Amino acid sequence: MVAINDIVYLLIKTLFLETVLAIFAVSPWLYYCIFIILWTNEILEPLLVFSFSVERLIAISRPLQVRCMRL
Repeated sequence: MVAINDIVYLLIKTLFLETVLAIFAVSPWLYYCIFIILWTNEILEPLLVFSFSVERLIAISRPLQVRCMRL
């Protein structure tokens, strides 16, 4: 998931830097769509890394605790 997020971020960032004026001149709504995707990826990556780290911390600190369920 993090790798997909990185690839999307790099592609959008490259597209954003290379064609920012051309896209804005042609259609402002496309500029804002690309901008929103870029910022979403910038916010999502640290949250994904944090969630994987917390999941690993829980798995290491409580490895075999299983909740008993009644059938």
